Amino acid sequence: MAELKMINRTKYDTANAIIGMGEQSGGIKIAYDKYTYTAAPSDADTLLGPKLPKGARVLDVILKGTTGGGTGDYDFGWAATLDEDGATLAADPNGLIDNLDTSAGAAIKQMVDDVNLAGQFIKFGQETQTYLTFVAGPTTATGTVEVAIVYVVD
Repeated sequence: MAELKMINRTKYDTANAIIGMGEQSGGIKIAYDKYTYTAAPSDADTLLGPKLPKGARVLDVILKGTTGGGTGDYDFGWAATLDEDGATLAADPNGLIDNLDTSAGAAIKQMVDDVNLAGQFIKFGQETQTYLTFVAGPTTATGTVEVAIVYVVD
C-alpha cells in the first residue's frame, strides 16, 4: 500500500517550501449582505453582492430568500475576473449557488449541498464582484434576499 501526499503536505516536508496564503492556518472571513425589495424584481434582473478581495478562496456560500409567491428562482455567481494564476476567468452567474427556489415559500440553500458548482474552493486572482440573478423573478411585491460568503484570505 502506497502512502501518497497532497500538495501542501509535500511542501510541509520540503525545506524552505512555502504553503500558499490562506491554505494553512488561514483566518476565515465572512462577507454578508442583504437586499429588501419593495417592487417585485423582473426576470433576469441582477443584484450586486459583496466584493471579494484578491486571493479569496471560497469555502461556502449561503443564500436565503423570502417567498416568491409562486415564482422565484435565484442564481448567485461572479463577474468576469482572474483566477489564482492570473488567467481570465469568465463570469459564472450560477457558480456559487444554482437555483434557490422560492416559488413555494421562503428558502435557504448552501453551496456545500451542490457538489457540481464551479465556485467550490475557487481562489480569485483579483478583487471580484459577486452578483445574484433573478432567473425567475418573484411575484410578491416585497421580500428580502440575504447572502453570506465564507472565504479565507491571509
